[in-house]
Amino acid sequence: MLNFFLLKGLRPLKIMLKRRHTYLKKDAFRWRLKAFPQNKTGVLMLQERGSRRVSLSHIEVSRYLSSSVLHLLLARPPFFQGIQDMTDDALKAYIIQHPPVVYQAKRGKHGNPLFCLANLHTLYIAKNRFRDSDKIRVTLVEAPPIQKTDAFALLFALSAEACHALSPRESGHYLFALWKDLASSQPTSLLGLSENFSSKTAFCDAFKLNRRLY
Repeated sequence: MLNFFLLKGLRPLKIMLKRRHTYLKKDAFRWRLKAFPQNKTGVLMLQERGSRRVSLSHIEVSRYLSSSVLHLLLARPPFFQGIQDMTDDALKAYIIQHPPVVYQAKRGKHGNPLFCLANLHTLYIAKNRFRDSDKIRVTLVEAPPIQKTDAFALLFALSAEACHALSPRESGHYLFALWKDLASSQPTSLLGLSENFSSKTAFCDAFKLNRRLY
């Protein structure tokens, strides 16, 4: 009889604890969605914040990019080796078409630098050719979670390269390195980009790459 009343008294407590556990799981899930914004396909997303013309001195490479990812993004082989021989007007036309993608640090104050997350080559070309006081147009996005900065930079790079109308054969190692880094850090984003990115074999087949070389 005593055991019966004990069990009867514990049942509401068990239900209450179960509900609390459910609420905690939901809260944790909501926190993950807030911290790592994703759309329904699972691909990481950043909200666009418009565009702006800013001085080159006001832009710097994101300080939260790891050295390995930064080196990878800058290792993209150029299609034309003689970029330094191009005219200022030609380079300005390139910058207009491929503006740096930047964000402002959270709680940033007016005058704080903008951090470049994508189209790093555009920023480097501009800084190497033009004065710090010269202005270029940039595309603004919301600030990513610090721990996801690498993933967003890789996603921007891979999505851009996949849409370029150039043969990927000369850039095969670069393309596969982008895929490999995303596959290890944010695999759901690959599926969000394309079903062809779901595996090494499918990825190489989509770009007509010899998977045995990678």
